[in-house]
Amino acid sequence: MAKLTMVFGGLLVVVSLGFWFAMGRTESAALHPAGLGVLLVLCGALANTESSRQRMLWMHIAVTVGLLGFLITGINAAVQIAKGTVTEGNPLKFDERVAAALAWVKAHYRFDANPGMRPGNQRDGLFYYYGVMGRTFDLLHVTSFATPDGRTVDWRADLFQAIKSQAIPASGGASALWRNSSRRWGEQVPHITTTYMLMALKHIAATL
Repeated sequence: MAKLTMVFGGLLVVVSLGFWFAMGRTESAALHPAGLGVLLVLCGALANTESSRQRMLWMHIAVTVGLLGFLITGINAAVQIAKGTVTEGNPLKFDERVAAALAWVKAHYRFDANPGMRPGNQRDGLFYYYGVMGRTFDLLHVTSFATPDGRTVDWRADLFQAIKSQAIPASGGASALWRNSSRRWGEQVPHITTTYMLMALKHIAATL
């Protein structure tokens, strides 16, 4: 068990450092698991002894460290979920990458085609784009914004109109489904595309 504890601790350190480097060595939070991993490695090394009493002591400490790490992470996640994924003070909303993505969406604001796709393929992935757009704006608590041409738009109303206009009445007329005319990425299969639309509608409703 002592060696296994050291292995898991070492893995935590390696994964933590890997994420830290991948994020440009700017996110100190990525190093938190490394600290936990170092403690586990230390406990495992100290438990690797002939003394059964010492071995038991350090293995109990290792279990306690692991349990505390799990509980702290779980409690923090629960608090963040309860408060909302993104709040005014959350750095995600002010991240330059998020700002660049929002600027791109504003500059290419449209619902009749998937922006960025080549002419002739502009319906490829269109319904998935609807779903991602809804999720993103919901996540950022954005409801309306100004486009480069001076218009103030409410993405919820525009997205809902696009979804509504492309609905296909199902048998009996009591429900609807969606299907893309483009076969790419499976969007011609109603089960897939309708799922995307239900997700988009859910995000619209969440912002009302």
